[in-house]
Amino acid sequence: MKVIHLITNLGIGGAETMLYQRLMISKERGEESSHMVCYFNDGPFVQQVKDLGFTVMKISGFLRGYDPVGFYQFFKLVKKEQPTCLHASLWSASIIARLVGYFTKIPTICDIHGDPEHHGIIRNSIDRLVPYKYVMFIAVTSAIVSSIKKWMPGAQVQVIHNGVNQQYFLQNDTREFSFSQIKQEKIIITVCGRLIPLKRYHLFLHAINLLIKSGQKGIHGLIIGEGPEKANLVALSYKLGIERYVTFVGQQKNMPDWYALSDVLLSCSETEALSLVVLEAMSVGVVVVATASTNAGEVIKHQKNGLLLQTSKIQDIAEALSRLASNPLFRKRLGAAAEATIEKKFDIHIVTSRYKKLYKSLLR
Repeated sequence: MKVIHLITNLGIGGAETMLYQRLMISKERGEESSHMVCYFNDGPFVQQVKDLGFTVMKISGFLRGYDPVGFYQFFKLVKKEQPTCLHASLWSASIIARLVGYFTKIPTICDIHGDPEHHGIIRNSIDRLVPYKYVMFIAVTSAIVSSIKKWMPGAQVQVIHNGVNQQYFLQNDTREFSFSQIKQEKIIITVCGRLIPLKRYHLFLHAINLLIKSGQKGIHGLIIGEGPEKANLVALSYKLGIERYVTFVGQQKNMPDWYALSDVLLSCSETEALSLVVLEAMSVGVVVVATASTNAGEVIKHQKNGLLLQTSKIQDIAEALSRLASNPLFRKRLGAAAEATIEKKFDIHIVTSRYKKLYKSLLR
């Protein structure tokens, strides 16, 4: 069985992480499947995938990898290699893979990591026009299945959730961690991701402000990530007068240590499919507070393994955070249940097995 993966870029992101982790598990298991990874844009995962021993090839078009020249380059590669299937991640790669799969009649898998309802009319119109006769769309959450079928009537859709390598995140050691002094006797409330408007981290700062103003003791906010919104968020922390209670730590690689430092994680994006950050945090017992807009309802069961808010109101977020900060036993119970949820349903080994089963079904 030979699989050619096509991904728009191999930078830092959920789709890139999922591809790398699945390949890593496949290698650990000694599976006989042959995998080749093609990509348009460079990033840190290029070398990491090469280090696993897989063939990696950059598709270079005239202006961009996914222009007509890039399409022809990928088409020729597929005709030569004659894979069992194509497996695409991220939108541009999916469009190219669908076209190549259509002309070569090779089954194509396209992972959908975001909700098409938020992709815009131009992108959705292209999705509807590009053939999907030989395509199996994989939704990372059932919450977006109806959106996929709305824009691509008759499309074949399966749900395979995102997953995380729980054992990796359970391996942490904060004894010599340079930021461990932040903890002391505080409750650490964290947000993690790209600092962009979509993530709505201003809600986090306003919620921390309400907690401080209401007299909540011993809390500290942690913002992990970089992005164009950073200057605005830093300025807002000063405007609210909470700069002493919030630390911006930038992009980090040693995430197991950061999760070990955290007690609560807030997910409040305007839209999300199934956030890897949420799964990662839960995998080590960090309690997640998520707004309904994040589509976290398939993993978080309210008051059982986390808190799921029906609104994104600052007051509601602050009350949920305060409840967790003030009740360590409640926090501990939810954290243990969260860890068990990931182990049973969202571990990367489970996810990789489901993809392997899907690959095999294409041989029939």
